[in-house]
Formats: sequence, C-alpha cells, structure tokens
Amino acid sequence: EYSMQLNASRIKVLQAQDDLVSNMMEAASKEVLNVSRDHNSYKKLLKGLIVQSLLRLKEPAVLLRCRKDDHHLVESVLESAKEEYAQKLQVHPPEIIVDHHIYLPPGPGHHNAHGPSW
Repeated sequence: EYSMQLNASRIKVLQAQDDLVSNMMEAASKEVLNVSRDHNSYKKLLKGLIVQSLLRLKEPAVLLRCRKDDHHLVESVLESAKEEYAQKLQVHPPEIIVDHHIYLPPGPGHHNAHGPSW
C-alpha cells in the first residue's frame, strides 16, 4: 500500500510539472504572438535570435531559414546582426545565405500576423 501511495504521489508531482510546462509554453506562445504584431519589437527579436544563433554556431558561413512572412524583416536586420556578431567575437562578419526555397512553418494560430509585407 505504501508503494501505491508513493507512486500516486510521484504521478501527481509529474502531472503538476507537466501542467506548469504546458502553461509556460502557452504563455510564451502568446507573448511571441504579441511581439510579432509590433514591427519594431519583432525586428529586434529577430536580430537578437540571429546574433544568438551565430554566437552558438561560430561558423564563417551559415544558411539561414526563416518563416516566409519574416523573410523581408530578416533581410532588413541581417547586416546589423552580422556586424554585432563580428564585434562581439572580434572576427570578420560571417557569410549568411538566406534560404529562398525552404521556409520554416508559419507560427501556430495566426496567418500573416504581420499584415502586409514591410
């Protein structure tokens, strides 16, 4: 009986952890959707993600894939992202090729959240 109670207790803890992670994921999704609706904030986020990715990869050349809706925004922040990366690591800016053939899937629950292309 003690073993069954212990198992039940473990299951409750695991369920609570799962619920917490699910709630956090839902909140993060909503926040990203809100940020993606604000042109300037979203551009800043995209640039930060590109720089962060470059810092993790530390490669002289990379192929970048983005969502089709984000393509123009990504192109608009690419040079400044490359420069920021180069300054942080004291290296030459990397070559970044944006993939124009394969795009990441659109975000969940919104179609063209950015409205018309900028």
